Amino acid sequence: MKKGVVISLSIVAILIAIVAYRFLSTKQAKTEVYVPTVETAHVENKDIVLYTSQIATVEAAESVHIYPQMSGEILTLNKKLGDRVEQGEELASIKADTLEGLKIQMDQARIGMQDAQTNYTRTKALFDAAGVSQQVLDQAASASENAKLAYTAAKTQYDIQKSYSVIKAPIAGTVEKVGIEVHNIVSPQVEAFIVTADGGLTAKFGITSDSKEVLNVGDEVTIKATGGDVKAHISEISNTISATTGLYDVKAGIDEGANLSVNSKVKVSLIDKQAQGVKVIPISAVNFSKEKPYIYLYKDGKAVKTEVEIGIYDSDFAELKSELGAEDEVITTWSSELYDGAEVAKKQQ
Repeated sequence: MKKGVVISLSIVAILIAIVAYRFLSTKQAKTEVYVPTVETAHVENKDIVLYTSQIATVEAAESVHIYPQMSGEILTLNKKLGDRVEQGEELASIKADTLEGLKIQMDQARIGMQDAQTNYTRTKALFDAAGVSQQVLDQAASASENAKLAYTAAKTQYDIQKSYSVIKAPIAGTVEKVGIEVHNIVSPQVEAFIVTADGGLTAKFGITSDSKEVLNVGDEVTIKATGGDVKAHISEISNTISATTGLYDVKAGIDEGANLSVNSKVKVSLIDKQAQGVKVIPISAVNFSKEKPYIYLYKDGKAVKTEVEIGIYDSDFAELKSELGAEDEVITTWSSELYDGAEVAKKQQ
């Protein structure tokens, strides 16, 4: 009986020891705190450049819209769509009644000048023979001079109008449009031809006010063409918004050698926003609470929640506008265990 009691007491002692061990182990486990390991980065200075794309229309670098300089009937039409023309080459001619009238006036003025000159010659001979007075000679000379001036004026007017009766190409290039036909009645308000200059091409597109703030004449843009990327340089930026597109019109001269056709559509890649030499932090460090950005700074083994102001950002970095410096370390690793004042372990680099 004594032996049974001893065995029972031994079993009880073992059970008490097991329970005590488990209790102490559980208590110790509950007191252990999980400390997340985080990665950090210092505030640094970089450029952030954001790009955007716009659809552009390829145009000739120089395109001239040609209008008749007088009204009348198209008498001849010498060029058709797609024809090559040289500067000064005749494109069409106009028959105008006004020109006929001016020719009659010029011919009459020439006859009057000849008659006045003949009269002066005769009067001068008579004067030399003492047959007429000085006054009569002076009157004949004056009449001759006035007749010359009248003829010169009539001829000048006729020559001007005659030059208007011929439509010429002001530049060398290709005929892109013919807006008239033989026997059409035209006027200075009718567009007769469009001639595009040889060689150069221009991309025309629109930009937003943000892009206008950072783009300048001479800046390079990239055209995404079928045969590969093509470079172009901005040649013109409008200062007024287009009523049609709501954007600022831009022209960029396309580098030579581009295999593009007039009126084709291409995609242009250009700067939308940029910040140069600004303080930046990794975009992974930025969190938001009710649309307000904040970060966690690493200080003495703790995470310190800090509200910040950020500017533009790309896929890697965000512009930092808050008063932080190069000595500050930001936590770039997200963890659900992070909160203001949380203990953290910095991952060794």
